Amino acid sequence: MTVGTRTESRLQQVRNRARRIFVSTVQEIEKAIEALPLADRLRLYRDLPQLIGRDIEDLDWQGLALEQFFRDDSPDDACYDQV
Repeated sequence: MTVGTRTESRLQQVRNRARRIFVSTVQEIEKAIEALPLADRLRLYRDLPQLIGRDIEDLDWQGLALEQFFRDDSPDDACYDQV
């Protein structure tokens, strides 16, 4: 079994488990996640981008762009500081 196949299998297990556990609000989802054992929370953290339909590489690029945005404090941008 390849790593990709194992990940897909685990994702399917998580999805099946999630279907059995009905939660309707973000607060309930947060509480359910907090109740998980650490290993399951870490696995969820790793698999979350795929679970919400986002590519991990896109999220990495988005994070890098956001970091650069806040790091870049050019003097030319001072006019926007008062907006």
